[in-house]
Amino acid sequence: MRSLNIYKLSGLLLLSTLSIVQSCNIDDIKPSNAITEENVIRDETTAQYVLNSVYVRWRAWYTGSSAVYQGYLSNEIIPTAILDEAEGMDVNNVTPDNQFVQGYYTELYGLINQANWLIASLEADKAPGMSAVRKNEMIAEAKCQRAMAHFNLLRCFGQFYDLNSQYGVVIRLEPSRGLQIDARKTVQESYDAIINDLQFAAINGPKGVVHTQVSSTTASAFLAKVYLYAGNFSAAQSEALKVMNNTDSYGLEGNFKDIFLKRFESKETLFSPFANGDTEKHPSMSRIQLTLYSNDLEQLANNQVAGGGSLSGNGSGYDPRFSYAYAVNSKGPQFNGKYPYFDRDFSNTFPISGLTTYQLRMAEIYLIHAEAKARLATGNTADTEAIADVNAIRLRAGGLSPIAPANKAALLVAIRQEKLLELFGENGEPWFDIVRFDRLGDLNAATVKSTISNANKFIMPLAKTVLLGNNKLIQNPGYPSY
Repeated sequence: MRSLNIYKLSGLLLLSTLSIVQSCNIDDIKPSNAITEENVIRDETTAQYVLNSVYVRWRAWYTGSSAVYQGYLSNEIIPTAILDEAEGMDVNNVTPDNQFVQGYYTELYGLINQANWLIASLEADKAPGMSAVRKNEMIAEAKCQRAMAHFNLLRCFGQFYDLNSQYGVVIRLEPSRGLQIDARKTVQESYDAIINDLQFAAINGPKGVVHTQVSSTTASAFLAKVYLYAGNFSAAQSEALKVMNNTDSYGLEGNFKDIFLKRFESKETLFSPFANGDTEKHPSMSRIQLTLYSNDLEQLANNQVAGGGSLSGNGSGYDPRFSYAYAVNSKGPQFNGKYPYFDRDFSNTFPISGLTTYQLRMAEIYLIHAEAKARLATGNTADTEAIADVNAIRLRAGGLSPIAPANKAALLVAIRQEKLLELFGENGEPWFDIVRFDRLGDLNAATVKSTISNANKFIMPLAKTVLLGNNKLIQNPGYPSY
């Protein structure tokens, strides 16, 4: 097993990491003073440095805190302070000038470009002496992360819910060697590229790695999620079941709070960026302290347990997951127990261990399997395996009463609610569930949140700066094209 502290960068790598993205538009990225096959990757050690630099980009400012902003779009969390970069997001009025829209788009394409340089270099045998197995593992790790970044772009800026839509995203599979002006791919073409990368990673990815790295099991987990979004429910349930039955050290934690106290050392974590207090920070996720639970989340949590809810002490009368996050005794320095550490504490009151984010964890895989099985059931039958998946998560949450839905429609409601209770404040999933369930005819998004007043609000606009830098791009419907 390789060392946990994989993010230590040499001066050379740090220079290349900082220089790759200085523009607010990915199409302006040029290789000047950036990593190239000729001046960086020479052997396995330098290839590993470059791979490390790809992982580091999950801690970039907007990428690292994307869960907060996406949470504002849905009905899971609300802002308690005004953030300029989040303007309009809590009322689903996002404009092309929004700072998150500009920054997140750019950061993800920067990650993709870094991964592309590594893939191209390794495929061109620029690292002699490396075993074929390790070379394929590194390529797999890079391709898995490239797929994850493309997928996040697609679900934020593309009509990911419509395979026939022209509004996919620009797919980058080669390193930028100068100004590149490319049109968006269709949604189907975008999914094809993402799935192709993840399939390679699932076959060739490493095993037995720390959970700050992606493995072949991680790739299979993301593949299950992508299949679910693409509407391939048979493939989604098959891939999810493979992950649930893995022999690669991943599984459900016995205690919900241990996921967050252990962070990337939790067996439930399929991928979390490394963080280590003052040494290597992940500070942008401290934005979570400027949020609070929504009324919808509070009411849903209250409905899970008899009696009125209270957040005094350890909390009572609420879903235990909600109490852990927000009760006085467990909410911690970030006012959300899911992020229990400080990056820096001048008062020496709290442990300095650094915050991480949870790109994907095992509980979500159980719920992906549940939804896929539920949707594959004939007629309005409530699939028993799907019910068992949900109840396994509820039991682990703290002995919540099992669900017993009478039909498929009720089961799908229960699955979406369970994902909200399990994943609030983590990776934006409740927002994308609202969009997916609306498009699949299971709910009306406006009844969940009145400010989601039309379908154009299901995806965010392309930033003004992006459009001005690439005249082949077509703006998303309902937004100014400049």
